[in-house]
Amino acid sequence: MSTYVVAKVGAELANALVIREFLRDYDDPQLIQDAIEGSTNLHEALCVVIEQIGEEEMQLAGIDAKQQELTTRAARIKATIERLRDVVARAMERAEIKTIKSPTATFSLRSVAPKVIVKDEAEIFERHPTLFVQQKPKLDMAALKKAMATADVAGADWTNGGVGLTIRRQ
Repeated sequence: MSTYVVAKVGAELANALVIREFLRDYDDPQLIQDAIEGSTNLHEALCVVIEQIGEEEMQLAGIDAKQQELTTRAARIKATIERLRDVVARAMERAEIKTIKSPTATFSLRSVAPKVIVKDEAEIFERHPTLFVQQKPKLDMAALKKAMATADVAGADWTNGGVGLTIRRQ
């Protein structure tokens, strides 16, 4: 967001506060709202900020979609590389060629150690629990909030709350 937009909101807010102070003795909230809206550009400046938020959200959604697309593409490329490596290895193995030197690379067959294949992780855990990595417990914030709604929970407390902004797109 531009510095100009932030400065504009600040200036319009200052104008609105002057009007609110000037009309503080009137017990008419609608009069104060109308005076602020009619005498300042605060509403318009805030609408510009909301539009900027919308643009930033669209950019973020686009970035997320592109990241997902690139992740999928990277997985396809990795799978293609593995298939191509397998084609070369099988051809060399069948032809009984151990090493090939080309202008750009030297490639050769080598023995590979067997890889582990997990067939049933639950069975492994049941019989060999020490093979699993112990992880630090993670606090369930939803469960904590629910528990705190009915009783005090030692080690946790509520904030004072605050003001949030809801934006509904039309």
